[in-house]
Amino acid sequence: MDTPTFETLENRTAEILSHFSYFDLRELSDEDFGRGLERLKVSKPLKIIECGISENFIDWWRIESDGEIYEVRRFMNFSFCPCEDFNYRKIACKHIALTEPITCIRCGKPNTVRFEMCNNCTMDTAPMVRNYNDSPSERRGGCRI
Repeated sequence: MDTPTFETLENRTAEILSHFSYFDLRELSDEDFGRGLERLKVSKPLKIIECGISENFIDWWRIESDGEIYEVRRFMNFSFCPCEDFNYRKIACKHIALTEPITCIRCGKPNTVRFEMCNNCTMDTAPMVRNYNDSPSERRGGCRI
């Protein structure tokens, strides 16, 4: 009787990345992405080294994290990451969360800074300077007068 051989994570990842297709991606829910974003908030800074799109229209990113490089693949809500969190825990990892578009935490529109409000929302929620006369404040363009 043959003893079963167990595939290591490194061998499995190398095989998947060599022939990558849609069948290798795992669908993640919005809750999964939310958990990944929570992990990203508390993690050390990650760095996107390069990114692109493959010939079969799957987006990819090379992400440096804790001295290791991970190649994340993604097509809409379908994702793959070679890290242990994604493969063993079956959850969205911080590397996949980094590939999420950056949006305002208040209005959801595109933003330049992750986990912060956009300039318009910041201005809308900023306290106004007290008006010294009895006339109400006006709004001209993006400023309150």
